[in-house]
Amino acid sequence: MLAERAAPSTRSYPSRIGPIAAPNRIVATPQKPLTVHPMNATIAAELSRLTPAEKIELVQEIWDEIAANPDTLPIPQWHIDELNKRSETQSSDQGRSWEEVRDDILGR
Repeated sequence: MLAERAAPSTRSYPSRIGPIAAPNRIVATPQKPLTVHPMNATIAAELSRLTPAEKIELVQEIWDEIAANPDTLPIPQWHIDELNKRSETQSSDQGRSWEEVRDDILGR
């Protein structure tokens, strides 16, 4: 459904935010616990000056930009491996139709 999303908004940030460089990466895998690399001190200082509403707006704008370009995000191999594992173990039983469930609920 990402293709149906509207283009990222053209909201402007409050002038006190200033330019923000790409953040340092957050790395996590099943074999490696989450590691948060220290943020640039200038960026951290700028972010600390924002109100909660401004921080939410900034996060939304960042998310909109990421969602507008989903093909640029790499899929970690462990995600692919996990999806393949779940697909192999998934039951072939497709469950019951909505009509069957509805009839059971309504006592038909």
